[in-house]
Amino acid sequence: MIEGAEKNYILILKKLADYLLSRVLIIINSLIIIPFFAHIMSSKQMSVYQIAVETLNLVCTCSFDWVSKAALRFYQKFKIKNKLDEFLSTLIFIGILVYLIILVAAFVFRDKYCAMFSVPPSVFYITLFLLIPCGIRQFLYQILRVLNRHKLYNFSILFYQFALLFLFLTLINFTGKLTSVLLAMCAGMVIIDVYIMKQIELNYKITFLPDNSIVKEVLMYSLPTIATNIAIWAVLNINKFIFQNHNMFLQTAVAGMSWMLGNSIIKPFLTLFLFAVFPLIINRYELNKDIKPFFTNTIQLYCALFIPALSALCYYSDVLVNLFLPENYSQAGVIFPFFIISIFLHEFMKLINVKYHLKNKTYIEMCITLFIGLISIYLNIKLIPHFGLIAAGAVMLFSVVGLITLNTLVNFKSLNYIDLKKVLKTLFSLILIGFASFILVNILTVKVTGIFEIIKIFLYIIISYGITWSSRKFILH
Repeated sequence: MIEGAEKNYILILKKLADYLLSRVLIIINSLIIIPFFAHIMSSKQMSVYQIAVETLNLVCTCSFDWVSKAALRFYQKFKIKNKLDEFLSTLIFIGILVYLIILVAAFVFRDKYCAMFSVPPSVFYITLFLLIPCGIRQFLYQILRVLNRHKLYNFSILFYQFALLFLFLTLINFTGKLTSVLLAMCAGMVIIDVYIMKQIELNYKITFLPDNSIVKEVLMYSLPTIATNIAIWAVLNINKFIFQNHNMFLQTAVAGMSWMLGNSIIKPFLTLFLFAVFPLIINRYELNKDIKPFFTNTIQLYCALFIPALSALCYYSDVLVNLFLPENYSQAGVIFPFFIISIFLHEFMKLINVKYHLKNKTYIEMCITLFIGLISIYLNIKLIPHFGLIAAGAVMLFSVVGLITLNTLVNFKSLNYIDLKKVLKTLFSLILIGFASFILVNILTVKVTGIFEIIKIFLYIIISYGITWSSRKFILH
């Protein structure tokens, strides 16, 4: 059993190593770009930027995101059936049709949207255009995953990060700061989309005519995920829109920057983990292999790799906020732990919920998520006007914990895919290690103050990962 577990860990870590360099450089680059934007834009400009970005995320969730995930979910299946041409042609047809529907809806609700969230019409139009290159990139990234073109994937992300900063610094000489950021995003995405399409040279016959049987299968799988993703989006982002609607622009900016900072520091690694292991799980399932040992080891490794880092970000949130954000964003230190834990648990939930995708029963996930999503929206609307940022953070964390709890209670008799006892042992062991490391660091650095408190973070990471590594046989097996 131990040999089998070690093989699983080695396979996952090798897959992670293919994409690791790009993620490290993305984090470094983001920690330059985010503070830079925070310092040069006013809180009102930053609040509008946050609304534009989250609107783009929502619209992508309703359109190209689910089409891209269908490509990942069914690529192996239709490859085995030798029907990839028909499959990809159908997905492209669906994507074009969905975008046309979104265009109509956007112009119908444009004036109301701009008035409710203080969004200038120019920002609205740029955001609407951004959907095209963003959607194409989502689709291309899924193709790169199934083709295992990790070097091209790494390069494309790095190139986009550097292009964004360069294009922004160029465009700011001709237009406003907020417009420059959004236009730089557009140009950077278009350039990288064209580059990827030229590099992969897909040899498929695209007819733009849908296969009705494929349309039916894709929609049966994807339609519940659309509702699910919208509800998840509401849980994680509705607080910014409520702040903005109440003209609480600084709170919108603080919540947005806290979310961006958390996403920039830890989410690249979390999404990389899912990015690497999800195709491995799908392939094992499609080939009728026993996935329980592999999936259990996957969850254990996820916890062991990221809980020490997560703990460091929570324990020393004030240090990070003071280091990277301007003084008027000091409130971010209060809600940053809520957000960072929610990010970790949200990605963890994606792993747990892989059972719905394997069994094509995503409607169950949809029902649970809609239920929690509605509760989250209600609580945000009622509590944010009275308790501000604390309410936003607490409701988000409460909602994500509720989602994980309910989804964990759902089991399929025909799918025995996880050993919860092993996972819980790993989880509680890591929590105890984190608490012990925190106490030890505080004892060793009792006289460290000011900017030198950054030392506490590095010392905590060294100690917690050191203990985790030395106890790995107990934690992971």
